[in-house]
Amino acid sequence: MKRLISLAIVLVLMLGIAVPVAYAAPAQVTDVHQSEAGETSVTIAWNAILGQSVRYYVELSDDKTNWSDDYGFETDQDIFIPGLVAGHTYYARVRASQDYGKTFGAWSEVTELVTIPKEVKDVVQKSATTNSAKFSWSASAGATGYRFCEWVNDQEYVVATTSKTSYTLKKLSNKTAFDRSIYVRPIRKSTTGYVAEKAASYSWSYDGVSSYDVKLVPKKMATPKITSYLSNIGVIYYDLTSVPFQKGVKVAFYKHNGKKAVKTTNDTWRADGLKRNVFYKVKAAAYTTVGTSTKAKYGAWSAYNYFCLGTETHTTSTRSKITARWNKVNGATNYTVYIAKDSNKGWKKVKTVKNNALKITKFGKAKLKSKSLYYVKVVANKKVGKKTYKSGGNEEVSIYTK
Repeated sequence: MKRLISLAIVLVLMLGIAVPVAYAAPAQVTDVHQSEAGETSVTIAWNAILGQSVRYYVELSDDKTNWSDDYGFETDQDIFIPGLVAGHTYYARVRASQDYGKTFGAWSEVTELVTIPKEVKDVVQKSATTNSAKFSWSASAGATGYRFCEWVNDQEYVVATTSKTSYTLKKLSNKTAFDRSIYVRPIRKSTTGYVAEKAASYSWSYDGVSSYDVKLVPKKMATPKITSYLSNIGVIYYDLTSVPFQKGVKVAFYKHNGKKAVKTTNDTWRADGLKRNVFYKVKAAAYTTVGTSTKAKYGAWSAYNYFCLGTETHTTSTRSKITARWNKVNGATNYTVYIAKDSNKGWKKVKTVKNNALKITKFGKAKLKSKSLYYVKVVANKKVGKKTYKSGGNEEVSIYTK
């Protein structure tokens, strides 16, 4: 019997008949993890099985139930898988074989994979205050969050990560270095902690918001300053000090004690249709518009300035006396009467009175001279708190004594 077995072995060797070799199943693949992500691709990697010449096989699923055909390849310890959906979650598992797919080791643990959501391309400013700006954008399908970024001097700064589709920048001012661009990068985070997102780099495809387009609500304006009066036609000219982010202004005029505006204008230097013998008050506010909205966003109103276009003065005279009369001014506290020998200079105060008539007998300390030319004007005064406002464009009346 032993002789027959020996002869059989010799015959096998002489004829070259192959005898199958039985391979043991390889060890289980470990540490399967995502190493890179794109919008339509992922790269996964794992630990190599040491001491064995194996080939790795990968299967993909989006529900952990239905798996794709094997992605089979040689001895690399990672694989790039294209053709996926942006902002989506997949699952992968890996196993090894030493005999080209006839005998396999156990599947690795299933790992979660995520792709990058599609870019956000509609970031807009939605609202503003004097020191903050709110931005919003449309949701990107599959995004679990968003990086709100600023790109400054070729460097990205992630201001915040939020799950919302809006973010408010705070503590802004006109002195804030607005030489920057604002944009949003969507992300998708897996349960393993891996975050699928684009690398930090600015691209105009992000449709970012230039800082020059960021608007804040203008701050409180300075009180309008009246610069000249055309009393005979009811016109005043005024100066406004502009403020940062000002796109336009609204100027409102009221009677001195009124709450309802008698006139509003967007003019920045002139107002007409005003009357003599009335004290008015005026205030101004600057406004801007935000994003694509045409609605004006107003800053705080300035403090009031009070003014009057003066009153009409009438005079009569004798050899040693001039009598001045004038129309009462609505809102005046009192009136100051002045006299001069030259309408361009040398005005002297006569007296401040509450009624609307005054007899003048002196020019300074000297008595009036007969057959002499004098000029008279009346200034209406209004006291508001501790401040006194005086009428402008006051009429000067010339008269000879008899």
